Amino acid sequence: MKYIFYVFEYLRNKNKFFKLAPSALLAAVLLIFIAPIPSVNEFLAGFFDRDFYAYGNFPEIFFGITNFKLHTALLLPVTMVVLTVTISYISAIVERDMHIGDFHYVRFAKSVNNNFVPNLIFVFFSIVTAEFFFTAAAVFINLWVVAFGGFELGAFILSAATLLLTIILTALIFSMLIVWPAFMTYTGMKSFASLAHTLRLKKRNLEVAAAIALPLIVYETVYVALMFTKIAAAGAVVNALFIMFACVYVPVLVNTVYYDVSGLEREDLKKFSIWRK
Repeated sequence: MKYIFYVFEYLRNKNKFFKLAPSALLAAVLLIFIAPIPSVNEFLAGFFDRDFYAYGNFPEIFFGITNFKLHTALLLPVTMVVLTVTISYISAIVERDMHIGDFHYVRFAKSVNNNFVPNLIFVFFSIVTAEFFFTAAAVFINLWVVAFGGFELGAFILSAATLLLTIILTALIFSMLIVWPAFMTYTGMKSFASLAHTLRLKKRNLEVAAAIALPLIVYETVYVALMFTKIAAAGAVVNALFIMFACVYVPVLVNTVYYDVSGLEREDLKKFSIWRK
């Protein structure tokens, strides 16, 4: 759990989260309309109201979990670019702060340009990996629905377990690759060379996986709780807040883990800064 503590300690210090969050606000508002945000919570909440029992319906299950629709599929390149630009800018601020101990807003165009390619590769890989795991989950859920026939409770229990396992496996995969964009940025290595070097690093993957999975679990829990309020806009608000939080949280986590596993000294942790008068 140490990385969760490190990240939140960084974000709490000098209210850095509230200074970084506005940079992700526009992306959050835009992405709730165009991004295929997985709707695991909604799928499970409406599980017993669906009509796929006894014969299965893979397309309905897949689209129910992934929220992949025609417009989200067509706008997926826009989603990737918006995410990449936002994460690149926030990463530049965090990188500068950890590298020289100077936290302030940086020039937008230059900072995004320096980080764009590594983060685009990472965002693309993240989306492909997540979709692969959720597609596999949809296959298994379709199998449980068919195998249990009219026994809806049995199909629901195995479906919920499948989706929980999907989240855990996704977190474990990203725990091994979390410093990949940082290596590309800091060392200038090509993507595959950075990936190979990242996989050879000795990391505490379970602690990194916990730092990835916990915010997802909290998000799902809050979303499900708000569904019972029957407030129409509750889901959109929660999604927007989560995207805004994730756009800040991920760059901080990436750089925190990178500095830890690389053995580099973080200047932002020093009490004295050469930038202060």
